Amino acid sequence: MHVGMLLVLGAFVQPPKSAAPPPGAAEAQPTFTRSDKVPAPKAGNDPGRRIDYIPAERFAEARARVANTRSVGTSVFVAPDQQTAYMVVRRTVASEVEEHSRWDDLVVVQGGRGAIDLGRGATKGARFVAPGELRGGELLRPGRVELRPGDVVRIPAGVPHSFVPLSQEPWELLLIKVRRPSKPLKRDPATVAAGQAGAP
Repeated sequence: MHVGMLLVLGAFVQPPKSAAPPPGAAEAQPTFTRSDKVPAPKAGNDPGRRIDYIPAERFAEARARVANTRSVGTSVFVAPDQQTAYMVVRRTVASEVEEHSRWDDLVVVQGGRGAIDLGRGATKGARFVAPGELRGGELLRPGRVELRPGDVVRIPAGVPHSFVPLSQEPWELLLIKVRRPSKPLKRDPATVAAGQAGAP
């Protein structure tokens, strides 16, 4: 299915402003590489409107690239303001548990069947891979949402989750990550303690 995507961002809702994080607590960026620039279409007579436009062909190319390289996913586009990132994901095995302090995950199922397991609190045994980013461990009091093509789920920042394919065919997702700068930034307590110990 070839569907062009025109998302109007920032025209109606502006992200809340927040104070800069303390020194040494820089927020982790998603590990995406921005692809070549997509020419943005004109947005009527309102030059102040910011849009992210990604043609269907871009998604088709990304899906083919992921399938051919047997990778888990690839970046399609990162918005110029760095507040939104778009990925295609193709899972054949379950992910480890992940939690993002300041990123919502908007998941659109493109093909296959799968489930998102969600934690209802802290994750037991998770490790910090960067400020605000935790991986691994065990979900406490987990819940599950089973999904099929066409379903959409938003995983709010701070909710631990994992992606679990439920069929033999690959589970194909469009993943849109939206920054939530006003949310608290989780940091590794050991790193925080080391920084405080070295402070005058």
